[in-house]
Amino acid sequence: MRRCAMVLPGFLLLAGCFGPSEAESLYPPEDFYITLEYRLESDSGGQVKRRVSIDSKGLVIVREADASFRSDDGSQVLPIFRRICVYELHARSIRSLSRWLSQEHVKELNLASEVKPQGVEVPVVEFGLVYAQNVVNGVARGAMRGPLRRVVRAVNAFLPAQAAFPNGDELAVRAESRVQDVPLLQDSVTDALSYHLQHLSDGSADSQWQRDSFALACAARNWAVATETLANMSRLDASERVAYEQIQAAVKAIGSGR
Repeated sequence: MRRCAMVLPGFLLLAGCFGPSEAESLYPPEDFYITLEYRLESDSGGQVKRRVSIDSKGLVIVREADASFRSDDGSQVLPIFRRICVYELHARSIRSLSRWLSQEHVKELNLASEVKPQGVEVPVVEFGLVYAQNVVNGVARGAMRGPLRRVVRAVNAFLPAQAAFPNGDELAVRAESRVQDVPLLQDSVTDALSYHLQHLSDGSADSQWQRDSFALACAARNWAVATETLANMSRLDASERVAYEQIQAAVKAIGSGR
């Protein structure tokens, strides 16, 4: 039977499932990386609700947001990922997931599903996979069908129940859970910011994490970190940088009563 332990490193719960070491396997490849995003889109804008990543080491990062910062012209929308949980899958779990994706031939499938139902808000699920030097992207707007639905159902089995992605008509439809003792999402702007900065410092995060860290720094009113993070965003063009500066100034003004 699989044994699971939970420890508290600093401020975030980390759930790791441990067992006997196993022989080397082809799965997962070293560049294995999954991203899943759930958002609501409407004519008046949109809101990212959940973003999940799973890497080749089995590190799972679940982040949720209920609000965003928007620039004056609406060109930049930054979700505030104040709820977060981090845990590590057992080696057999990440091996099983990556092997299934290989057998499903996901990298060879067209994952687009552009069904757009009538209504004010449209649920959108976006999927990204890097696998053995292959890059696959898929998006479903509205009802999810075909291979993308199977992919999301498979990934849901390795997520906490409250973080399941919609893969049909109901948000909570999931495959049989393959994880246990997974930590609950922790709701704290300051703790979420601390983890984002830690993740940036270890060199494994991409530029999107810088944007997310900037949003959290503004939400936490940590202007020193916000300014430093913005200065480190080397890929921003002039108009994007102005938009971010506008966001920071607007949040500051709210706090000062101006």
